Amino acid sequence: DGELLNSIQLSVIGQISKAQFEYDIRRFSEILTFPKIWYNRSLARRLFLGDENLPTTISSSTTITRPIAPIRIKTTANKQLRKEARVLLAIQLKELQISMRMSNVMGKVEWNTTDVCSTGSLTLTSDGQRAIFFSLGLQKSLFQAEQGIVGGNIKLQNLRTTGLIRQGLHGRALLNASSHAFNVLTNAIEIRLDYMGSPTLMGRISHILLRLKDDHHGITGDHSAPPSTLVLLNLEWSQLHLMITRSTTPDIIKMAMKLTEFFNSQLLNSKNLLASIQYDFSDGTKRDSIEKKASNGQSKYDTNIIKRYIGMHGGELMLQGHNLTLVVFHGLNFKSRQWALFSLNEPQINFVTDRGENGDINQKLFFYLGHQGQTMPSSLKSRTNMASISKVTRNSSEAPSHLTINEWFNYASSTISAVG
Repeated sequence: DGELLNSIQLSVIGQISKAQFEYDIRRFSEILTFPKIWYNRSLARRLFLGDENLPTTISSSTTITRPIAPIRIKTTANKQLRKEARVLLAIQLKELQISMRMSNVMGKVEWNTTDVCSTGSLTLTSDGQRAIFFSLGLQKSLFQAEQGIVGGNIKLQNLRTTGLIRQGLHGRALLNASSHAFNVLTNAIEIRLDYMGSPTLMGRISHILLRLKDDHHGITGDHSAPPSTLVLLNLEWSQLHLMITRSTTPDIIKMAMKLTEFFNSQLLNSKNLLASIQYDFSDGTKRDSIEKKASNGQSKYDTNIIKRYIGMHGGELMLQGHNLTLVVFHGLNFKSRQWALFSLNEPQINFVTDRGENGDINQKLFFYLGHQGQTMPSSLKSRTNMASISKVTRNSSEAPSHLTINEWFNYASSTISAVG
């Protein structure tokens, strides 16, 4: 076929019954920086793609000398040498427990996950083709934080995720063509956010299906066709319920500022520590040159090249579900005596963006109640209203306490028959 193949395949299989980690987040950046000590780009390419010094074109009667043993290849015509590396990964984890201490910002943080299965593959070729496939599944996952300024919990049940990434490089520098496809399927997600020990947001969503796909086509060799990128996002769910108060928005902003300040402070302290360790093993001249280079603030990437070779051609965003309910309490917390309830049955939202031939951008927004082109389920035929707005007043003087997320939603919407 006119070419020689230098193929390397690496398979990794792991099975763990239980893994438990306990650490302080203030030293987490040092753990992330540890691989930089031993990682070498040329060493990694040599391991997965073989000796880069090998000639790409082999004439008749050429001897290739490797560290292991010499190989003599006799051919009657020139052949192209193509390198290919493939990594296969499969991991099964029965139980994962992670415990963290995040000072007074999030306090004690625990993350427990059960029945984790993950597979993946990576394919690299010498002509710039890359393909990455991965899948991830878990039975149950719980992330919770308490005893801090920012708290709450997130629960996941039966998560299934798959992804496929393909990239083609032109001259190992410019992205010529790429495509990404991700699918996420899960039975239920519950979320609760607390600020200063008081709940400020609750939400639950069931039977979620998320599809994300994009296609990118870069500039061709003759630069005749402009780059284009097409993005498609589709989100489907059965029930989506949210519960907020008058202080939810400012509380979320405060929580985001607290977390950003905390992580930036810890990363800065760790970088200063690593810089001091590096200075002990190097001369002052080398460090001065590094500091001077960093002080210039020049980006590694040229924004003009990014704008030229990555163009947004258009895309579509579609949100579709059976029921969407929003509960707004008239007060600073969920103990208020009055609240409003907004409910939509069979909502569908489409947001379409496309670019014309002259470079103008056209955007369209469609909102439907009742799925277009689909038969309405029998459970919805008896409903007279596809949307409702209700005001609810609690008669009892005592507000409920220590309720779960499902109990809170049942308490807020128990008197409303329009909620799906």
